[in-house]
Amino acid sequence: MLRVDSTLELYASEGLNREAVHQTVLRQDEGLVASSPARPTRSICRKRRNHPAFSFRPETGEEIYHSFLGVPVLRAGNTLGVLVVQNRARRTYSEEEEEALQTTAMVLAEMIASGELSALARRARPSPPRAGPCTSLAPR
Repeated sequence: MLRVDSTLELYASEGLNREAVHQTVLRQDEGLVASSPARPTRSICRKRRNHPAFSFRPETGEEIYHSFLGVPVLRAGNTLGVLVVQNRARRTYSEEEEEALQTTAMVLAEMIASGELSALARRARPSPPRAGPCTSLAPR
């Protein structure tokens, strides 16, 4: 997800370490993910670790994945983020798979714009502990 400060935040994941969600951030010019929103075209990488834009983030646990497909999440010409799929197999994604991911990205863009995605994320996140007389919450 593209943040106000123009960095990309790992906003959700299925397959990467859950602890990395909302903690992993990339500059817009950093990593394979960052190359996807730079232009509204696909970023397919069969050997992603060998790609010059690859940026390893150990907290994600992504070292098990070898193939990458990222498409921008666009709405009204504005980039809202990047939708990525990765695979443990070394493979090239087909045009049909890319088109399916682009369609999913369009639906996701509408969910982001309507606020529906934020509402779902709030329901999915555990509530922070309430501060009581014996509880101390450290700032992030």
